[in-house]
Amino acid sequence: MSAMQLELSQRTEDHGIADAYLVVVSTASDELVHEFCAYSSAYGGPVRPDPVTGLRAEQIDKGRATVRWEWSENSFDLASPGAYFERDVILDPLAWAGPVRKTPKTKPVAPAPKVDVSHELRAVDVAVKSEWRQNGCDDEWEIHVSHAATGTKLVWKGTSTAENQDIKKLRHTEVDGVVRIDFVYYCGENGSNSASDRSLFVKLGETGIEWVPKHVCSGRLHDGRCSGTL
Repeated sequence: MSAMQLELSQRTEDHGIADAYLVVVSTASDELVHEFCAYSSAYGGPVRPDPVTGLRAEQIDKGRATVRWEWSENSFDLASPGAYFERDVILDPLAWAGPVRKTPKTKPVAPAPKVDVSHELRAVDVAVKSEWRQNGCDDEWEIHVSHAATGTKLVWKGTSTAENQDIKKLRHTEVDGVVRIDFVYYCGENGSNSASDRSLFVKLGETGIEWVPKHVCSGRLHDGRCSGTL
């Protein structure tokens, strides 16, 4: 038997407390399944797992093949760039030859903009924090940046009108004389969910800290101040 004789597919099975999302490897007389996600709306919410993509089998030698696929991992983390997966299979008799192997994809990172600065701003000189409040049934998030030496402050206010919002992975670092603020902005309402990686840039001006008129969204550098910067 060769890898060309394998039939590859994917399906979902109801296992009672959760739905099993499966990669299926089959022949005319036998079948193997690999569970890539177990999903329950009671615990996982409305983010149903994406199907796998790029499902294929590649021959290793006369008796073995490697089954490969890609998956977004969206039910675990909407902001994940996804990963590559592979699992070896014995062709006759049909059996898995070992555990699955995972290689995370690399998330694109836009370079910091080139900014002319007369005074360098260090990460240790600014304080960055997120603040949450509830307005009726809606979440509202802000990021506050303060510079003690000059007593100046900046605010970024979330621009989404989605009922459910969150800010995660908030961190800041100094890059070429400015401070880069990275975070992930999650939004969701009525089963529609999204996550975007954001980067804001702060410089030290004549009277205090200022927003740099550049920002990053989902790995791309954009001109102009990010919406929500006050």
